[in-house]
Amino acid sequence: MMKNILIAGGSGLIGKQLTKLLIHKGYSVGWLTHSAITPSSSVQLFRWNLENEHIDKEAIDFADAIINLAGTGIAEKPWTAKRKQEIVNSRVNSIELLMASIKASAKQLHCFVSASAIGYYGNKGDKIVFENEEPAADFLGQCCITWENAADEVSKLNIRTVKLRTGIVLSKQGGALPKILRPLKLGLGAALGNGNQWMSWIHIVDLCNMYIYAIENQDLTGTFNATAPNPVTNFQFNKIIAESLNKSIWLPNVPEFVLSIALGNRKQLLLDSTRCSSRAIAQTGFKFSYPEFDKAIKQLLSSSV
Repeated sequence: MMKNILIAGGSGLIGKQLTKLLIHKGYSVGWLTHSAITPSSSVQLFRWNLENEHIDKEAIDFADAIINLAGTGIAEKPWTAKRKQEIVNSRVNSIELLMASIKASAKQLHCFVSASAIGYYGNKGDKIVFENEEPAADFLGQCCITWENAADEVSKLNIRTVKLRTGIVLSKQGGALPKILRPLKLGLGAALGNGNQWMSWIHIVDLCNMYIYAIENQDLTGTFNATAPNPVTNFQFNKIIAESLNKSIWLPNVPEFVLSIALGNRKQLLLDSTRCSSRAIAQTGFKFSYPEFDKAIKQLLSSSV
């Protein structure tokens, strides 16, 4: 019976919400952290330092399962060569350090669940994308390959391993949604590029429930798209949110060259079209609470999640 869940990256947007849900379900939660800030008395803190390749020994001894959410933010800063290396290293080195610590411990982990991202696929136009799709040859695609390969090494330790390729996470507490809401509330929203690019999204509660499902479902292994069953285009995305705010989209689309000036090569985060299928996880029995975008947005705008 698994009862102790160790989270790497617990202080982030997903980690905080996941921690609440795990504790509510009766799990004990520990975080691997670089700081001494205690989020609450109900979370145990264990120190780790990637540069010094150190993890508190007690962390692995505590864990029945590990959820790995660690990784430097992709969207925040320009993709210089140095930043790209930081993004990859923060993901790969964290898993390698965890794996070394697991090897050194006598504790037998029940499972390892690791984040990945739909950036694995790159720009696929209108094609419906399943988990066996070829990865993109661009930076994000190659980053995800390296990230997932590191997680696959954990599975070689006879630990059940699940990788969740995450789409756009919808939450009012952070991520993309608050940034999108600001101009829309002012009536200044607009579709990006041609507006036809597919956006594969997921409500944060569904994503966190998927992590818990991955822990609890002993037969689950391998890679799954962590996206809602109904992707929307960028135009639909903005239009539905605007309508939920009783606003309209009247401005012309933001041209690609403007996004290039503002974001450089990070524009692909907004312009790549990735129409993911969540059929694989649904066929295992997972149920989405928010499969439809309009209902997900309505719930989020009326709550504090």
